[in-house]
Amino acid sequence: MLGLGTLLSLPPLTFLSIEQKRKFEWIKNSLSIPLYECYVRGMWYYQGKNYTHKIYKHDALDLVRQPGNTYDKYAIEIYWSGIKMGYLPKYENVVLANLIDNGMLLKSVVNGVYPDNDLQERIKINVQLLVPDTKGFSKWVKSRKNNNSSGMVNI
Repeated sequence: MLGLGTLLSLPPLTFLSIEQKRKFEWIKNSLSIPLYECYVRGMWYYQGKNYTHKIYKHDALDLVRQPGNTYDKYAIEIYWSGIKMGYLPKYENVVLANLIDNGMLLKSVVNGVYPDNDLQERIKINVQLLVPDTKGFSKWVKSRKNNNSSGMVNI
């Protein structure tokens, strides 16, 4: 495990035991719901600043919840290939931290690399919520996307 927190992204399935693979079988057919996009913060403090030239759009990232962080109780670390890049921005991470703390699984990828930008705005990432895709749920999500509704649901 990376860091002292909770690992939020999965290792490659080839590294998992048969029992672990069964547990995460649903992910193969999951929906990825985009939640958040931001730049990696605090890069100048970590080794990641030395690797920005090796990072590409769509590279997978690991998110690690760090609840014991003395500066931010909602801290979420960002790792690329085992190298700490930095954090999700403070004060913008509360909802994602709460999702993680309640057992939700998030996926994160590099959304853009801007080598000429200041280090604070060099790596942009995208965070998505993974949810099981059932016929009914998938149909409902697609209908809501096409409906342009206010988000209110009458049940």
